[in-house]
Amino acid sequence: PVAAGRAAQAYSTAAGLQPEASWAPWARGQAGYNYSRAMKFFDAVYQYEAAIALDPGNDDRVLWDVGSGLAMVESGRDDEGVVRLVNTLGGLPENSDGLRFTARRAVAHTLWKDGEVSRAARVADLLLSESPDLARHARLDERWGRIYLDAGRPSAAEAFFLRMEEEAPKKVDRERARWWLHEVALAQRDPVDARRWLREIDQKTPASTLRPMAKIRELVLEA
Repeated sequence: PVAAGRAAQAYSTAAGLQPEASWAPWARGQAGYNYSRAMKFFDAVYQYEAAIALDPGNDDRVLWDVGSGLAMVESGRDDEGVVRLVNTLGGLPENSDGLRFTARRAVAHTLWKDGEVSRAARVADLLLSESPDLARHARLDERWGRIYLDAGRPSAAEAFFLRMEEEAPKKVDRERARWWLHEVALAQRDPVDARRWLREIDQKTPASTLRPMAKIRELVLEA
C-alpha cells in the first residue's frame, strides 16, 4: 500500500508474463488502480483499457471504466474522460456512493475548467444534496465556492469561502479565502465589504503574495 508504483509494476508484469491466465484482467485493473495512486495517469489508462479489452464482461468492468475515466481527466483527456464517466455512472452498484461521488466531482471540475460553469454548478448542487457528508468536506470548500462564484451565484459561494477563511488549517488557504470573499462582495455589488476583505489581507498577512494585488484593488475601489 505504501509503494503504489511498485505494486502497479508487479501487477502489470504478472499479467504480461501470463496474459492467458484467468486473473490477468484483474491484475491489469489492479495495475491501473495503483498507477492512478502513483499519479501515473497515462499508464493507468493503458492498464484499465487492457483489462477491459481482455474481459469486457467482467464484474469489475464498471470499476475499470470509472478508473479509466478519472485517469483520462487527470491526464488532460477531459472530453473522453467525462463521456466515459457519465456513461458509466448509471451502472455503478448501489453501494458505490464514494465512487459515484468521486466520478461526479471529476465531471463538475472538468465542466468548470472548460468554462461550462452553469452545468458544473448543477452537478455541485446534486453532489451537495445527495452526498452531503462527502461533499461538505473542508478540502472541497474552495472548489465549490469558485464554481458557484463563476456561475454567478455569489451567495452560494460565500458560505464555503467563509468556512475556509475561519477553519482552513493552512494560512495560505485562509489568505485565498479572503481574496475570494472580496470577489464575492464585488459580485454582490458591496464595495464596502469588498474593501474590508482587502484590508484583512493587508493587515493579517502582510507578507502574502496577494498583498500587492489587494493594495491595487483597494486603490481602484477607493477611486
